[in-house]
Amino acid sequence: RVWDGTSWSNPQPPGLGAAQAGRGDGVFITDIEALAADDAWAVGLIHRNDVNRGVGLHYNGTGWQKHEVDRYLEDIEARASGQLWGVGGRRVMRFDGTSWRRVRLPDYFSTPRRVSFRAVHVVNDNEVWFLGRRERRRGNGWITLRRIGRAWEIHRLPPVEKLEGYTDIDGADDDLWVVGEATVGEARSRTLGLRWDGTAWKTVPVEEAVANLEGGVEVPAPGDAWALAFDVLLRACDQ
Repeated sequence: RVWDGTSWSNPQPPGLGAAQAGRGDGVFITDIEALAADDAWAVGLIHRNDVNRGVGLHYNGTGWQKHEVDRYLEDIEARASGQLWGVGGRRVMRFDGTSWRRVRLPDYFSTPRRVSFRAVHVVNDNEVWFLGRRERRRGNGWITLRRIGRAWEIHRLPPVEKLEGYTDIDGADDDLWVVGEATVGEARSRTLGLRWDGTAWKTVPVEEAVANLEGGVEVPAPGDAWALAFDVLLRACDQ
């Protein structure tokens, strides 16, 4: 849906169709990124006849243009400069202005060090961060992968007892945050916060009573991070 300043409209992508009851066929959107009223992206999958295909949809202010993606993407992030990145499963993808292309990862991530990526954050034209978990890894296999120019850095996240997983990464300038959950008791969980100090990820204390992370993290400005946990809005502020 699109907000025009007064009301919501529903510009349906042409030729894609909505999900059909009883069949599950249709388009399922996993993430959306809007840069302007005439520049927005949505990604997800098209499910038809028990087959999934990835899809990218670009909105130009009046209509949608479809772009094929060889795998559906779970998270995307863009910048007005034209930087557009996405992650899904083991793949990192980048839009080159015409089509989505797979980005080759460092050889370190070949079998058995494959990583399933969860989220992406674009700092600027030269720096991108990715959040993921190493497959076939006992314990805490969560990492962040940093791309600076054409160079790559791997940064492991600190060990957490009974970790359920991390969900998102975001930041403003060089102030980066990761959020997730850990189990603290039967059918209970607590929200986790990590902050990048320039060299490593450090745990940020969150009240034990705050549980059930509902979404990701948003950092509108350095030193100001927001997250939603069930019916509690969390804020970490330096001021």
